[in-house]
Amino acid sequence: MVFLGMMKKKNSVLSVLLNLECLVLLMFMWFAMKHEMFFSPLFLSVGACEAAVGLSVLVSMNRDKGSMHLFECGI
Repeated sequence: MVFLGMMKKKNSVLSVLLNLECLVLLMFMWFAMKHEMFFSPLFLSVGACEAAVGLSVLVSMNRDKGSMHLFECGI
């Protein structure tokens, strides 16, 4: 479902970042259900870092180009 959302709405940076965050949360839940508690905090910290980097890229693109769409920014 996450991959279909990425393929369908791939022109907006915000939707791509939200789909990636959903993927990280799904993987965290999968690790938690498998009782792999060693990897759970690691995945949460990587997910938090990924969200911070994604938000900073989103803000810098919006300030630089004035748009958050991939096709308008030349990416």
